Parts: sequence; structure tokens; C-alpha cells
Amino acid sequence: MDDGSQSVDLYILNAAARRDVVITQDLSLAVLLTSKGVYVMTPRGKLIKESDADHIMNQKFIRQQTMKQKRKWKGPSAFTDKHREEFRKTFQYLLSEYEGI
Repeated sequence: MDDGSQSVDLYILNAAARRDVVITQDLSLAVLLTSKGVYVMTPRGKLIKESDADHIMNQKFIRQQTMKQKRKWKGPSAFTDKHREEFRKTFQYLLSEYEGI
């Protein structure tokens, strides 16, 4: 793998297959993976669906425009036990509903 900033994303995108599970906070990568039939979750327990693509890309565009204007963009809130529990629930749901485990 090269040292490019997107090399890991490209590796994941090429290696992931239908029905694999990927956990990422990179929502652009998530959009690409869901179109391949990959189940994608965020570390905070949100299950990303292919139908979320337009909203995710619109939010990314707004964020980029805000940063171009040198405005501050507020980052995510602190990671909490609530997020951990949401992740656990969503992961358990994903495994039981989609994979029958």
C-alpha cells in the first residue's frame, strides 16, 4: 500500500465484499461500501444504508463550503457509554437480522 491519504479507503473498498461488515466514521467511504452490499456501521452505532447517500453527500458538501469560508466547523460530541450501548445494540441487530446469528 502507498502512503496516500486515501490508500486505506481504497484497500477497504476493493477488499470488502457483499454482506461484509465494516465499521467506519468515514461516511463517504460508507456510501461507496453500501452500494456494494456491504453493511456499514459507525463507531457510535448508526447503521448506514444506501438510502442515506444523498443526505451524507449533501452534508459533506456543506461542511466543505463552510471550511472554504474559514468558518469553524464543530466536531462530534464526546464518545459516551450511551454510544457504546448503541453500538452494541446495532451490531447485535445487524448480526441477528441480516445474518441470522
